[in-house]
Amino acid sequence: MNDRVAPSLGVVAATDLARHVLRTLLVEAGYRIDYCIAPQRLAAVLSAERAPDAWLLDATASDDDELLVHIAEGDAPFLILDEEPPLHAAEELAVWSRRLLDKIEELTGSIGRQRLREPAPLAVWVLAASTGGPAAVNEFLQALAPGLPVAFVYAQHIEAPFDTVLTASLARRHLHYPALLGEGEQLLRRSQILVVPVRAQLRFLPFHRVVASRHPWQGQYQPAIDQVVAEVARLYQNRCGVIVFSGLCDDGAFGCRRVRAVGGSIWVQTPDSCTSPDMPNAALATGTVSRRGTPTELAQAFGELYGNTRAVG
Repeated sequence: MNDRVAPSLGVVAATDLARHVLRTLLVEAGYRIDYCIAPQRLAAVLSAERAPDAWLLDATASDDDELLVHIAEGDAPFLILDEEPPLHAAEELAVWSRRLLDKIEELTGSIGRQRLREPAPLAVWVLAASTGGPAAVNEFLQALAPGLPVAFVYAQHIEAPFDTVLTASLARRHLHYPALLGEGEQLLRRSQILVVPVRAQLRFLPFHRVVASRHPWQGQYQPAIDQVVAEVARLYQNRCGVIVFSGLCDDGAFGCRRVRAVGGSIWVQTPDSCTSPDMPNAALATGTVSRRGTPTELAQAFGELYGNTRAVG
């Protein structure tokens, strides 16, 4: 901490053990702890006059999105902890503790500085694909006008070791839309592609934050496109959409219904242009699709839809 006044932290964790471990670690590191509370007490604390400099939220034992909203609506920066401390392995605990303290040091280092202000995405679109999907998505991105104010979430059925390969390939081929693999905690940004990991569910949080959880995807498909699309629809409502590309299954059909229910848009690749038309056909069968076309045609329509809004926001 050097000679500066130690930042104060508010810790929110669901169990007595988690609160004890976090408080002990942070106090020994020199931080001041204003609050170390259970989620049920947060509303009362937020109504108090004095707020901590930053918040640490242990999300491993809670799926309460309202908790995140309460904290995110405040002025203090916050860190989401989604990995339990390995209490029965001393070496692993030491690594975990150092990693957490590094993150908190980075978080509190921003206190008092002007926050980075960048325009938020006007919309979030899921690119959903399975067999034949990489070629179709590459064609779409190659034809897509640069700088559109949209964040993309790319959910591709693929074997676990190859999601990093897919991300690297996208990053090399499409410099106008940088691709990142969903790991740790990230932000959805304009003109950027977040590739959904195979092994870990993503949690979509307020203010465009995304966290990779400890939990595997549910169901037989990895990643579960229906789950990804439904999560995006829940948070972004009529500011979301999905494009269903080539794929040999019906994953995504349920998600299309969720998107339509909240006022979002559903587009599909024309089945006759697909390597495997099952996913587009399943989406078309829901009666929710508003546009169909080849990947290039969809990219051109996308540019027409968002091209005159690049400077907005």
